[in-house]
Amino acid sequence: MKNNNKYKILVLSDLTNNSVNVLKSAARIAQIVDGELEIFHVRKAIKVVEKESNLSAARSIKEHYVTIGKKLQSMATSVREENQITTSHFSAFGNIKKEIENHIENSKPDIVVIGKRVSKMPAFFGDGVVSFLMKKFKGVVVVADNENILDSEAKLNMGLFNSNTTVSNNELINSILATTKSPIHSFEVANSIKGEPEKNQIGTERLVSYVFEKNDNTSHTIHKYMSKHKVNLLVVNRNNSNTNKNFTVSELNDFIYNSKVPIVLFNN
Repeated sequence: MKNNNKYKILVLSDLTNNSVNVLKSAARIAQIVDGELEIFHVRKAIKVVEKESNLSAARSIKEHYVTIGKKLQSMATSVREENQITTSHFSAFGNIKKEIENHIENSKPDIVVIGKRVSKMPAFFGDGVVSFLMKKFKGVVVVADNENILDSEAKLNMGLFNSNTTVSNNELINSILATTKSPIHSFEVANSIKGEPEKNQIGTERLVSYVFEKNDNTSHTIHKYMSKHKVNLLVVNRNNSNTNKNFTVSELNDFIYNSKVPIVLFNN
């Protein structure tokens, strides 16, 4: 916990059927790091006021605010009662990326949680929002899987990608990795490291390491190994100075899309 205050976890919700599962995974993250949840939804104003007069448009926006507020309140109450986690909720109308950026600037979350797009075609939060977050937000980003929930009762089986140590410069990541006493599976790509990992490196005692040759099937192979070892939470180092591997947004997007588990993205 930082400075005796709880970590703030911002959940970007699209209010679809998948949003409940995303919120459940966010609640588990909150349990792990002793955090509080803040749920935020943005609605494109044009979707509400299209082809309407100014008067009817204002009325429509007001009605949508009430409807959205009730949905967010219901979600927040459910999480608070089931998990004993402090929750709050907010909504806005306007440009999705701009409103998210403004809210992050004002709220200053430590972690942002977003659901994974269900197809490669843009959706509500699929039209570049994950890429936008990875460029603009310097904190931890969690991309929750829409089907494989990080359930509060499930045993954590963690994996690491692009990192060969369980010790990080990021306090939040250390808190997450310290949650499980089970071995942590580390996945690396051969040309992403400078030589072989040092056997006596600090933080390698709990690691079971796998190094893969880079080819067109590397991502698929890593995901198969994750499934085999029942990894249900993958921690990904986006920018590892020790391994000299920095992922492009495109590479991360493809990796996230093909993954079947929640992914924690951080900068070391």
